[in-house]
Amino acid sequence: MWKKFSSSPGGSSKFFSQEKISPASVNSAKEVQGCDFPMTKTDMSRMKIIRATNQLYLNLDILDCLAYGKLFLMITEKKESSKKTVIKLEHVNKSFYQDEIVFPILNDISFEIPEKKLITLMGPSGSGKSTLLNILSAIESADSGKVEVFGNQLSQSTEEELTIYRRKTIGIVFQFFHLFPYLSAIDNVALPLYLSGISKSIATAKAKEALSLVDLGHRKEFTPKEMSGGEKQRVSIARAIVHQPKLIFADEPTGNLDSNSSEMIMKLFASCVKDLGISVFLVTHNEQIGLSGDINLHMLDGKIKTK
Repeated sequence: MWKKFSSSPGGSSKFFSQEKISPASVNSAKEVQGCDFPMTKTDMSRMKIIRATNQLYLNLDILDCLAYGKLFLMITEKKESSKKTVIKLEHVNKSFYQDEIVFPILNDISFEIPEKKLITLMGPSGSGKSTLLNILSAIESADSGKVEVFGNQLSQSTEEELTIYRRKTIGIVFQFFHLFPYLSAIDNVALPLYLSGISKSIATAKAKEALSLVDLGHRKEFTPKEMSGGEKQRVSIARAIVHQPKLIFADEPTGNLDSNSSEMIMKLFASCVKDLGISVFLVTHNEQIGLSGDINLHMLDGKIKTK
């Protein structure tokens, strides 16, 4: 809808005044405004207001674009900063002692790992991989440095807090399975839940679900001696995920398996990350597996390198 710029003394509205301008001014108006009819001084003033208003809106549009761009960058940066850090190590050292002889194992290790990633750590025997895994699992403590898992400093935690950490926050998969030979698969998987005080009916239901996730629902009543090595390791993975941990530590999980079983185990770990949102920290000697993670670390002589 058009807006009226002025009103006559009598109250009637008019858009153009009758005051004429000189031919020179008209020619100037034609050049500036692209008009093909004479314009009064008042008309020129009004046209200038319109042009100024349009320029103002143009400037506002530009400012809006800049503002939206800045807002987008702020949201993006916020999303990036909101990504949680699973593991953060700063200048971690660990040595073992025999009489007066010192055996340095971890040497000033620092690294940071984001959540929901498959992390592989590869290195030769004696390089310190298992020691690092034990420290992250709160089985051992570092001599110095800071060890944080999900923002919690393990070195400042009480033994009770560390027990809760091991029982609820993490799951562990071992090279040699560590299943109770006289218990069925479902009871082996449900055991961590029993220790947490969960009722047998709920623990059994969760154990069945975990066994189904590793495709062993049909073997739930079998004992370890009735299973292959790959099946035992899948039971071990089911036990590690049954309490819905945030992080799984796996120590040479394919070390005693053939290539087909190893491939199946690695697919399960990838599924833990992708489908369950669990971070996986895996130690291996196998170079192919060591290069298959989202983040691949290499350890040599107690130091960490990123590959």
